[in-house]
Amino acid sequence: MQCHYLLPDPTRLEALVASLAGVERAQREAPQRLTRTVLDTFDCRLLAADLVLEASTPKSGGAELGLRTRRGERSEQWTAASAPRAARDLGHARLRARLESLTAGRALLPRVSTRLERHRVHWVDALQKRIATLDVEYCPPARGVAALALLRVRPVQGFERACQRLMTAVRRDGLVTPTTEDAADVLIAARGSPAVYRAKPLVELSPDTTSVRALGALFGAYGEVMWANEPGIVDDLDAEFLHDYRVALRSIRSWLLDLRRVVTKPVRAHFRAELAALNRLTGRLRDLDVLQENLPNYLHALGGADPEYAQALTALVHAARAPTQRAVVQHLRGHRYRAFRRGWKKLARDLIDGRRAGGWGERRLKKVVRNALRRRLRRVIEFDWSRAQEEPAVLHELRKESKKLRYLLEGFQSLFDETRCRRAIAELKTVQTAMGDTWDLHVHHDILRELADSLPTGSPVARGVLPIVIALETRLTALEHAHCELVTVAFGRFRSPAVQRIYTRLLEER
Repeated sequence: MQCHYLLPDPTRLEALVASLAGVERAQREAPQRLTRTVLDTFDCRLLAADLVLEASTPKSGGAELGLRTRRGERSEQWTAASAPRAARDLGHARLRARLESLTAGRALLPRVSTRLERHRVHWVDALQKRIATLDVEYCPPARGVAALALLRVRPVQGFERACQRLMTAVRRDGLVTPTTEDAADVLIAARGSPAVYRAKPLVELSPDTTSVRALGALFGAYGEVMWANEPGIVDDLDAEFLHDYRVALRSIRSWLLDLRRVVTKPVRAHFRAELAALNRLTGRLRDLDVLQENLPNYLHALGGADPEYAQALTALVHAARAPTQRAVVQHLRGHRYRAFRRGWKKLARDLIDGRRAGGWGERRLKKVVRNALRRRLRRVIEFDWSRAQEEPAVLHELRKESKKLRYLLEGFQSLFDETRCRRAIAELKTVQTAMGDTWDLHVHHDILRELADSLPTGSPVARGVLPIVIALETRLTALEHAHCELVTVAFGRFRSPAVQRIYTRLLEER
């Protein structure tokens, strides 16, 4: 049934409440002032799952939480001391598990938070069984924003038809109009921030545009991804802010290398140095984030570790992360980084306007990109895999080559057949995932040894932690070799004629 309605004239709020309360056996509650917050992850994972998570905080304290499907009012309702900052904060075990799966550890942030006045009416039948709860919500005008009034109808399961009949009578008064929008979307449109974030923006590019203008558009779009993730990194909300920031950063670095002749040499030299410094600084923090996430699983799989010293090792990783996080925040707040941001925005504008173009800047975009793809694909295919099997650092070089190929495909995908390009990226992602897992094991092995060596020699903590680190090193080394076998299979598939035909056809497109 229809659950959400708008009041075209908010000044007739009391008339609507009186109409709802005038239904036989209706029960009206006293008006209540509260703050309504719609929560979602930064990348709007609940929106993608067609769910709405709301927190209503009365002046008296506490929080009324509700999770429901969009455009419907059948929901799970519960109370908590405060609005959750992440799914793990939910006290409701079943919903916590559901939301943890959907949000994958991401922080829950307010997409809109607004004060409102709620007028609640309950409809009951002759046996005093509740038919529905109706909330008339009034948001007063604020800072040039007009007043807003909504009606939300929550029928009790099994009483939808009875509720619909009663609403038909109410609607005859002409006080409300049905809306196909969810009440949360109406609030967000009026008082919040729309969901526009994409970790990998799809920039529409014409094959015949000049390379310099296309590169400027990509630099501008991916720069905005970096700036959008900065507050989450500074506030340390969750690890995915840094991850998305680094993906955008590495994409930009890769394009600046593969399309280096599109821009002038001074531009390349200056910005490659700045981007490399950012990559080094944030790379250490990302490695510690991934280790922190995986360490509980490593210790659980190890089994038999003394809980006290396992906890001491976990604390050691946390302690190592703290100064690294502070260093990143200090850099992002510093004069050098602010100058970099200003310079990058100006560079993107200049390239879009055709300025600062290198020797290939005015060449047709698709031809330049296709040549870059051929070079990068050849480097991946011709890689000496036997060396990578013996030395993880060599495997990392192949991983970086594969990433650069993927960044080219993702950044310039609008130039190619959508289905073919998607398949090419998917095949490459399979290899990358296998190699990434293997490299993480290698990095974690080194970090754990480094942290163990930093402990005072002979101290009780060192004596307890060192055996755990040695056992973990043995296990991680074994896992690394096992993962190398998976990479061998994945890389063999990638080099197969069937997969390479996808790339051949992609590169033959005109």
